[in-house]
Amino acid sequence: MSRLTVSAALLLACSTLARSAAAAPAERKVVAHAEVAAAYGAPQETNESPDPYALGLGLRAGLTIEDHGSGPYFGITVIRHAGTSRHPPYFDPSYAFRQPGDPSTTERSYRIWGTFEGGYALRITSWLIARPHLGIGQLADRSFESGPRTREGSMTYGMWVYEAGLTFHVAIGWLRLGTEARYLAVPCLELFPTQPSCFRETKSTTVVLGTVGFALDGSSVL
Repeated sequence: MSRLTVSAALLLACSTLARSAAAAPAERKVVAHAEVAAAYGAPQETNESPDPYALGLGLRAGLTIEDHGSGPYFGITVIRHAGTSRHPPYFDPSYAFRQPGDPSTTERSYRIWGTFEGGYALRITSWLIARPHLGIGQLADRSFESGPRTREGSMTYGMWVYEAGLTFHVAIGWLRLGTEARYLAVPCLELFPTQPSCFRETKSTTVVLGTVGFALDGSSVL
């Protein structure tokens, strides 16, 4: 009788575990998300040229493979900064030195950058997500000068940009509200050797983003 009782108990336990495993929802799933971003880049040196960052707008999209709310993240971000303008110093022969600014001439500069990024999304609470990441991409710089008689400009592209960032997301259902800080480093190693040379020293800046978007759960994965 004891052997029969033990066997029956084991069968009952195995059956219960099997039913629980079948009824339990899959914890690992793919979450797709897309966001609109408003950006602000920390001011750069303005003695030689206008600040190419300032305010900006962009888009970000990515995938997170969640397991119990956390998991690896892969995405892409593209930001277009408005940059700034200034009246450049000019030489006045009557004074024999450069004046502070020529009101008839305007210099303007702005930048566009995009990165592929990877990181890890960590769900701190049911509504708060922290996501550190690293990224690599490309940056283009547009500078031009306009006056009453002339308009000259140049476009430098193919510059590598490396970045590290930290994002905090507030999850309200499918809605995602976020704030983020990124550190961008631009060593000016051009992708296309035929393009005009850029500064050889590394330039860096900090970009702060505010984002709003959505997240949709995909099919569960093994």
